[in-house]
Order: sequence, then structure tokens, then C-alpha cells
Amino acid sequence: MNDDMNDDMNDTNHNRDIRNKPDKNLLLEPHQGILLIAHGSILADAEGDVRLLAEGLREHTDARVVEVGFLDYTDPRIPQAVAACVKQGVNELLVLPYFLTTGFLLTKCLTRVKEAAAKHPTLTLRLAPPLGPHEKLADIVVERVEEASENLEK
Repeated sequence: MNDDMNDDMNDTNHNRDIRNKPDKNLLLEPHQGILLIAHGSILADAEGDVRLLAEGLREHTDARVVEVGFLDYTDPRIPQAVAACVKQGVNELLVLPYFLTTGFLLTKCLTRVKEAAAKHPTLTLRLAPPLGPHEKLADIVVERVEEASENLEK
């Protein structure tokens, strides 16, 4: 990827503030928590969007606990994030993958979540599907194509 493409991908217009995106409040029970899982990156702040999404979940749900856990490279890692949820009184953890498909990395993440949860016998896991099969993703892809076509040099 050339430097211009890197600049375009990091452009603040591309990374809209997703904290304001949810249009409804989600009501959770006091014992429930949310764990957003992602791969992690060797690039500094590459996972900023994941953290913004977690902040949006905190603002648009009544969840007492919303944590982010990463498979590799970025802290906190998944086992630490699961332990943090339990330490805050969560006994039912809603696990939300920040992945498009159920591929190798998501499978590896879920294995780590289950291994970490096994250390806490009172913890129940509820797994959400990956983002990819959702119908709204097609709208986002079309929007990205439109954005890219506007940036084409003529």
C-alpha cells in the first residue's frame, strides 16, 4: 500500500465517531456485561475504532461493565478482559466479536474467551455472531465504494 492510500485509510472522515451511532438504548441486567473482542495490532492506536465502539456501548446501554479484549499485540488481552468483567461482578458475559467472519482468528479468540471463562465457574457466556452476515454491512460496503470513487484521480 502506498503512503497516499495509508493517509486515506487514516483520514478522520473515514473513521467517523461511532460513539453517537446507536439509535436505541439496550437494557441489560445488572449481572450482565459486554466483552468486545478483536485481534489487536502491532501498529500504535490501530484498535482505536474498537475502543470507540466500546465507549459507544457504554453510552448507549445500561451495562455496568463494557470491556475490550484483544487476541494478540494489544492490551488488555482476552483473559485479562474476562477477569476484569468477573471482578466487577459480571456473571453473564455477552461476547461481541469485532470480526467479519467466523474464520481462524475469531475461532482462536473464542477459544481464549472460553479458556478464560473456565477459570470462573459461575460465569455464563452468550456469544453474538460476527458482523459480516448482517444485512446492514452491504450498505456500509456500498458507502465505502462511493467514498473511494470520489477519491479517484482523474
